Amino acid sequence: MSLWRILVNKLTRHSLYHLFIPLAVGLIAEQLSDKLFGGVTRWIGFFSGVFLSYAVIMYFLIKKDTRNRIDEGALAKLQDTLNCAKNYYGLSIIPLAEWFDPTIQVYLAKLLNRKLEPDDFEHERTLLFFSNREYRSARADLVDENHYGKCLAHMHRDCDIPLSFLQRKEIFALLDKLEPDEKEALGCYPRWTNWRPFRRLRKIPLRWLRRRIPQLDCAVVTKSDGEITVLRVSKRGGEVRIGQQLKGDDVLPYTKLIRLIREKLYDSETKELLAEYDFIRNYGYGKVQRKKLLPTVRETVAASANISPPPDIAG
Repeated sequence: MSLWRILVNKLTRHSLYHLFIPLAVGLIAEQLSDKLFGGVTRWIGFFSGVFLSYAVIMYFLIKKDTRNRIDEGALAKLQDTLNCAKNYYGLSIIPLAEWFDPTIQVYLAKLLNRKLEPDDFEHERTLLFFSNREYRSARADLVDENHYGKCLAHMHRDCDIPLSFLQRKEIFALLDKLEPDEKEALGCYPRWTNWRPFRRLRKIPLRWLRRRIPQLDCAVVTKSDGEITVLRVSKRGGEVRIGQQLKGDDVLPYTKLIRLIREKLYDSETKELLAEYDFIRNYGYGKVQRKKLLPTVRETVAASANISPPPDIAG
């Protein structure tokens, strides 16, 4: 990782609010002051524009940071879904750094807590890297994405959650195997292509139309009774919401996409995650081992007393 790439990485993250906007406003204010008043007032106009823009930016940033960003209703919906789930397969386009946002940590804690319960609940996740630069940064030393990636890999390994990944070229190659109506149901096409004059542009390869596809941030959940539902996650800044919960025929495009992803990521014979797509092993950590289910408290007490576990008491 060159020093130049590190500097560019930092600059692109902080330059808009802290450099380009104040500089642009300052230059505009300078030109206005020069035309209206002339003389040394142009410098007063420049610095006034810079400080005024900083004040406005700080106001909106502080307002954003102090806003309630946890949707209690979405948390309850997630918990109700997890309580009766036996399998949870998540697709995530969230940048690595945002996994450690406090709001995301609340959602992730519920998922990890469900995984640690002593039953046969299965949890898998695939990271979708629509940005090749972000993936390269995740593998390079001395940048934040590498640190965040290692921490995320640690968390999933400690909870025995397989964590795989796909890069941009591979994502669009899988999406190209879907039918046009399935792509539309997944939200792959830009909204402006819904207009009749632009619908023909859908024949253009998706990788040229979309930089990223936020609608693919979702989870396919299989419940204990066999019902399959889809939770569509909506993330805007620090706010996270479960936008929709799909059921019935609406889940079919998602289950087909998951099937295609699993065929790509897993060995057809051993059913194990291939090493080249294992996000955890890419950092040099051991692969996830399926642990034997831990006994419940009732079973442990019963075993120590050499008796059969008592039956559940119906309310």
